[in-house]
Amino acid sequence: MTAGQYYCNQKFWWLTVDLEKLHISSCCSATPLRADIDWIRSNPGQLFNNPDFQNERRLMLDNQPTLSCETNCWKPESNNLPSRRTIMIGTAPTHSSIQSEPEVLSIITGSDCNLTCAYCCKFYSTAWTRDVANKTYNVQTQDDRFVINTTDKVLAKLSQKELSKSKNRQLLVEEIKKIYKSPALKEVLVSGGEPFLYFDLIPMLENIPSDVKVKVWSGLGVSESRFEKLVSQLPKNVTVIISAENVGSRYEFVRHGNSWQRFRNNIKVLNDAGVKYEFMATVTNLTIFGLSDFRDYAHDTKIIYMPCSDPDFLSVSVLDPESKNKINQHNWLPEFVKEALEVEPTPQQVYNLKCYIEEFASRRQLDMSIFPESFRSWIQV
Repeated sequence: MTAGQYYCNQKFWWLTVDLEKLHISSCCSATPLRADIDWIRSNPGQLFNNPDFQNERRLMLDNQPTLSCETNCWKPESNNLPSRRTIMIGTAPTHSSIQSEPEVLSIITGSDCNLTCAYCCKFYSTAWTRDVANKTYNVQTQDDRFVINTTDKVLAKLSQKELSKSKNRQLLVEEIKKIYKSPALKEVLVSGGEPFLYFDLIPMLENIPSDVKVKVWSGLGVSESRFEKLVSQLPKNVTVIISAENVGSRYEFVRHGNSWQRFRNNIKVLNDAGVKYEFMATVTNLTIFGLSDFRDYAHDTKIIYMPCSDPDFLSVSVLDPESKNKINQHNWLPEFVKEALEVEPTPQQVYNLKCYIEEFASRRQLDMSIFPESFRSWIQV
């Protein structure tokens, strides 16, 4: 990264609200901030223009780095790796005032999820929280994703109904409803966890104006009967964004907790209901091997590709030379994958990957033979 090039337009039009942890951020990749409930209560309707967000915008307009962007943008860019900022052309100057209105509102319903996807963690999955509570993973990360803290223990004891009755959560819900009425709002994104496990999902969607695009993220890790019931109630402006990258046994390895059969059954539910859907593929060194097969399965359905930069040992750059050469032969690769394949992994990244994948597979009794022999030999598993 060239010194001084720290502007990102997403700080001026993106708002994420985590209703479970009471966190907010001005980008989906930014480190979340704890919502200042007292300030919000005294400044209704100004959630997006709180002092922290305005200060971040001021820093960017002065070409100064913001701490919340360090992990997922500044660090990978300094190592010549793609970031969300570069992929989404966040460098394009679009705003000049620290006062702004959100065009995209991202709502995190909570972390309830039945899956322990290989590149996920306790922040987005209660199944991951239970896994880490039993035993941590002996790898280096920039956060505490593999360690249970006091907040995790408190949240684990609370039910959805108990959380929904929280006055602080209700305050943020009211702020969200105010944003629904903003003429600047273009799109609402709902994620989790698994949104289709939340009893208030449909009421939340029904309040969104019909001319606003709505996307609901899902790993399809819910029972077919529950999924069918909720899908039948989805408003017409909803598109389901399905997180997936592989098929068959590779799918079941990476997205442990769901079966390939249930995944296909829930796809059929969407097709039968006439609900629009797209795929979101997170590209990591564990998902890249089966991505071609998934592209064949998806056929004409749109696939959105996103890189994994955190933890860095799951980046697609952390691969053996033989695997990189074979993957590079694909003519469909997104540009960020081609760039990442040119980057040499560090010894620490390789070591962390080895420790992590051995522990991940061992706890779930998963078969490592789904990966190429050159890759397994390279990480010595």
